[in-house]
Amino acid sequence: MLLPCIRHSCHTVSPGNPPPLAVSLSLACAMGLIMKDFLLRLPASPQGNIKAPYISGPPTVPHHATVFPDQLSLWFHKPSHLRAMWLLALTEGTATPLPMDCLRAATGLWIPDLDKYIKENRAEITDTWIIRITTMCPYLTSINLTDCLAISDTGIEALTAASPSLVSLSVGVDDENFFAGVTDIRVTNIGINAIAASCPLLTALDISGTKVTDEGIKAIAASCPLLTKFGVRDSFDSCKRNTAITDQSVKAVAASCPLLTELILDNRYAVTDDGVKAVAASCTLLIKLNLAHTKVTDDGVEAVAASCRSLMKLGVRNTAVTDRGVKAVAASCPSLTELILDSTAVTDEGLKALAATCPLLTRLVLSCCDVTDEGVRALAATCPLLAKLDVTETAVSDEGLKALAATCPLLAKLRVACTAVTDEGLKALAATCPLLMVLDVWDTEVTDEGVRAVAAACPLLVVNGP
Repeated sequence: MLLPCIRHSCHTVSPGNPPPLAVSLSLACAMGLIMKDFLLRLPASPQGNIKAPYISGPPTVPHHATVFPDQLSLWFHKPSHLRAMWLLALTEGTATPLPMDCLRAATGLWIPDLDKYIKENRAEITDTWIIRITTMCPYLTSINLTDCLAISDTGIEALTAASPSLVSLSVGVDDENFFAGVTDIRVTNIGINAIAASCPLLTALDISGTKVTDEGIKAIAASCPLLTKFGVRDSFDSCKRNTAITDQSVKAVAASCPLLTELILDNRYAVTDDGVKAVAASCTLLIKLNLAHTKVTDDGVEAVAASCRSLMKLGVRNTAVTDRGVKAVAASCPSLTELILDSTAVTDEGLKALAATCPLLTRLVLSCCDVTDEGVRALAATCPLLAKLDVTETAVSDEGLKALAATCPLLAKLRVACTAVTDEGLKALAATCPLLMVLDVWDTEVTDEGVRAVAAACPLLVVNGP
């Protein structure tokens, strides 16, 4: 007799109209009885089968679970190992479904545990596993399936059909597989079209490394206008030039998704200035844009700089961008914190422009660029927050390192491989940069003496070198 009362209360009580004390107490008691019955029906599981990460710490409360705070508070305080037992049983297909609709709506309570399980057991995440999860948790709002290479279109179709409230979904590959050129991704336009058809509330979507083409991207653009983060980079393969994504679909995204703040298009070799200009014209809220290994030129970068003045992170690795594009970004985007320029035609002239107007820079990648100590000195003088710098295969020497040591105490990662750097430069860093964690000195004049000096002063340091 309790269930109808609870369901009725859940429909009439709102955050602005709290229930009377008597009603709250009745709900709490009823929920306690329900949860007791639910927990008694959990399958037995030996403690040894429960992974440690799921046993410690309170669960994170998702925003959508606060609708019924009084009723759910009892479950929040259940021992975490019981939640772990439920999750383990769920993955084995033996867990009992939640006993009522209003409690079932709160299955997001297990999302932190679920994400940890997926991350640690990626090889076991198959289509069958996805179907089982969606049966038990039909109200998922977020799931990260990055690097779950056994999932195919079948699993994506089951997931999206059962979880129309998804707001965040990743079915791509991480950096390790991205640079390894993983090609056995089993998600195609069929799965991408299923996402578009069933999940119109998506705000974050990463389908990097999938076999998506313009067709799938257009479907996403047409059905998911709330997107703020969109990743569609392709797996890195220097022998392959993927042209499945073109300006045509990039323009569709730009026209339909004006709320975008992050757009990742790495290795989309068919994307040109036309597509980038369309993005710049419509997506003026962009904070992060990665155009590495595309056909963008200074024209496209200038359009982005002119329209997206809140830009904080820009990647144009291995493109035709020159000092002209960098100057445009420097002039219009003073909040810039990260700039990836390796394998471009940027010189000291571009660095001086950045130094003059972008004091918040924390990361700068300049490997294989025609830059020297002069440009590094200019940056060091006005960018004290610089923490990550890559000048591999440049003309930077000890003089540049001394300039960094004098004004950039937060330096944590420094790559100077294939430069004229010697022990003298490392000793200067050792005196003022105690936070150094990564130092790459391959193919330099650095000896054991210099390495010992910097290692003694930087307890977190890991040195890559001879």
